[in-house]
Formats: sequence, structure tokens, C-alpha cells
Amino acid sequence: MESSLFNAVKENFDPHHLPIDEFNILYNLVRYPNASVEEAVEKVVNLTLKELTTLDDGFAFNLCALIMDIATNTVPAEQANLVEFVSQLQKTSVRNPKTREQVRDQDGQCVWQDLPTLGIYVTDFWNFDHHKIHTQAEIIKWENKNAFLAQLTAAAKVDYDDTKSLHPLDFANFGLFALNDAFDGDRDCQKGEQSETAVRAASLWIKIAADRLWSHCKNQRPFDNDDGCEERGFDVERWNEWKQGVIAARDALCANGETRELIKDALEQISRAEAGR
Repeated sequence: MESSLFNAVKENFDPHHLPIDEFNILYNLVRYPNASVEEAVEKVVNLTLKELTTLDDGFAFNLCALIMDIATNTVPAEQANLVEFVSQLQKTSVRNPKTREQVRDQDGQCVWQDLPTLGIYVTDFWNFDHHKIHTQAEIIKWENKNAFLAQLTAAAKVDYDDTKSLHPLDFANFGLFALNDAFDGDRDCQKGEQSETAVRAASLWIKIAADRLWSHCKNQRPFDNDDGCEERGFDVERWNEWKQGVIAARDALCANGETRELIKDALEQISRAEAGR
């Protein structure tokens, strides 16, 4: 049965994606809540095997682009199947049927355990400016994207003893960006719509992934980057700064009713995570 809450009509998507087999596999996951995630993973693996000779030409990138396109156009309440699909796909090893060797992309990343190119795609399109006026549709897409990455991050099985690698589902760096945009005292916060979009995105991250963010802070997980940027990572002091920022946002008169409810949910999740419940 098609979801009554499904709001991502095909007109919202990149028209070049519509004829692609992988698009329709993923599209059906968010359109039909009872769709089988296992079957979707199996279909994508079979397509991967068919495309073995052209993986270097962007098969992995195209799949990740489709995942993010659909997630961006799907409300958080309808993203569960897509999150589970990515989680199951990441646990899937694809081997060449002739050589039995692990299939890798042109950069040597494992297909699909490393989710090759997903992080690159997310980074390239992380370009929301809270200091500009945005349409309601743009804001909704931005919040959908944050909610999806927060759900993936919450699903990641992080090994804090492993300090050399980052779990492929862990997109907490983008949560760090969102929280800093909203609550970092060194940044230029403005009143009105711009600052409210930042507060909403940050609150979404806390509401969805409070346990993971709190664990990162307790374990002082460093900021993961490849460009030498000395961004401050996760720590308890920063967590407390974020908490105070959420409290201040709750008390701000400019927040509308929906935003206040989101802030309330975030504060409840902060208290629950700190209590270990």
C-alpha cells in the first residue's frame, strides 16, 4: 500500500534519474512502507555485478547520488526504509563471480562496505547558507537531508577503539557543522528566518542522533577531515555549549510553534542521552 504521508512526487527529482533502474528500486522504498529492503539490496547487488566492467565510470557515484536525491525529497517520517537500505547495503560484500575477489571502485574502496563516493557526494552538495532567504521548499529539502544523515549516523556501529577509520554510516561531522552554525558563540547569529533554519537543523540532529553525538563527545572523537583543517572535534565542553544553545533557542521569542516543539524534543533527548536511558 502506498504511504498516505508520501510527499516526494517524481517531479521533484532530477529528470535524468527517473529512467534509471536503481532510482525506481529506491523510490519504491520510500513510496511503499511495506516494500522489502532485502529485495532492494539484492536487486542493487545484481545490478552491481552486471556493471562490473563500468564501475570506474561512476556506477557507485550514481547510486549514491540517487540515494541523496530521494532522501532530500522525502520527509523524515518516510525515510526509514531508505536508511535501512543503506545500512544493509553497507554490510554487503560484492565479489567478482569469476575471480571471487572483493569488488572495489577505482579508488580501492570496497563495494559496498565502504559506501564509496557517498561521503564525497554529500560534501559536494552541503551548501545551505543560513544568512540567505530561502523558499519553504528549499528549507524542507535541507531539513530532509539533515534528518537522513542523522538517522544514518545513529545507525552506525562505532568502534571508539579504532582511531584510524570512520564508520561509513557516521556522518556526525555534518551534525557538527549544523550544531556549530546554530550555537557556536563565535559565529554571526542573526534573528529571523536565517537563524531559525540553523536552530531547526541542529535540533533535528540532536532529536535523532543524541546518543551518537553524546558518545562522540564523551570519547572526544576528533573532527575527521582530509584537507588539514584544524576544526575542533567533539568533546563534553562543546556538548554543554550546544545544550545551552538549545535552551537559549527555546527561550527566544522568535521561534514558531513547530520549531519550539522540535527544540523541546531535542532537550528531552539531551536529558535522556546524558542519563544513559
